[in-house]
Amino acid sequence: MDAETSGTVVCVEGLRRTYCATVAVDGISFDLREGEIFGIIGRNGAGKTTTIECLAGLRKSDQGIVRFSASTHGVRATPCTCARGCSCSRPTFTTG
Repeated sequence: MDAETSGTVVCVEGLRRTYCATVAVDGISFDLREGEIFGIIGRNGAGKTTTIECLAGLRKSDQGIVRFSASTHGVRATPCTCARGCSCSRPTFTTG
């Protein structure tokens, strides 16, 4: 089914990212539909941040396809994907 006719705004297929021998993201696939609220949960080191960084184009994936509505970004997604509404941040805590 076409992403535009199904209401899917983000489609991820087989996303994979490794660091040397360590597999950070192992073939994750999912669809996000317009209006959905989506979260990724998991233990430390499960690949949550790496997945979001690959979607945002901040990190190259080794394999997989990411589609944003009608456009497709392969394993070489660029930082322009951030203009599609993705924001990555690192929380910091200070003590008073």
